[in-house]
Amino acid sequence: PRAERFDAKVTVLMENVRHHVKEEQEDFFPKVRDALSARALRDLGDTMANAKKTAPTHPHPQAPDTPPGNSIAGTIASVVDRVGDNLSGIAQGGVSAVQDLIARVRGDDKPKVSPTGSTVARKQAANVRTTASNAVDGATDAVRTASKGAQSTVRAATSGAKGTLTSAKNGARATVTTAKRATTTTGRTASRAAAKTAGAAKRGGSKTAAASRSSR
Repeated sequence: PRAERFDAKVTVLMENVRHHVKEEQEDFFPKVRDALSARALRDLGDTMANAKKTAPTHPHPQAPDTPPGNSIAGTIASVVDRVGDNLSGIAQGGVSAVQDLIARVRGDDKPKVSPTGSTVARKQAANVRTTASNAVDGATDAVRTASKGAQSTVRAATSGAKGTLTSAKNGARATVTTAKRATTTTGRTASRAAAKTAGAAKRGGSKTAAASRSSR
């Protein structure tokens, strides 16, 4: 931008692009629509979309622009560009994933990050960030589930222990009460039996004494 001829070159470039766009929209595109059917246009669009997948993603002004050199150079440039874009996307996505993790630990909102570079690089960065975020979410959910399960187990164990202790106390009380009742009953029965035995002994002694006096 600081070059002396920059403004003039940009002005010429803008005029050329506008002329090219006008020529396409007003001349070429109508002729193509008239010459091709709707199906042929869709096939052409698919062909161009597939061609973009293997085309270079960055400008290469020094590369040849005429056959066969342009095809060879384009193929090599495409491979180099896409390798570089993928590496750039992985690096940008990895940095974003680390920033997201730090924000999660601190309780902050996820930072707003706009990947740079070609479409391939931006998509790769978004995929890496999304994959990392999903992995962190899955790990967090697993920890929460395990924590809830442990808490439920502790509650169940505590409740069971309390129930067992209550049942033991109630059983002990019932046993003591039964034993007391049994002891009381046994004591009463023994007292009655002893009283009956003493009465019978007295009556027997009196009869024996009476019989002895009569025999005299």
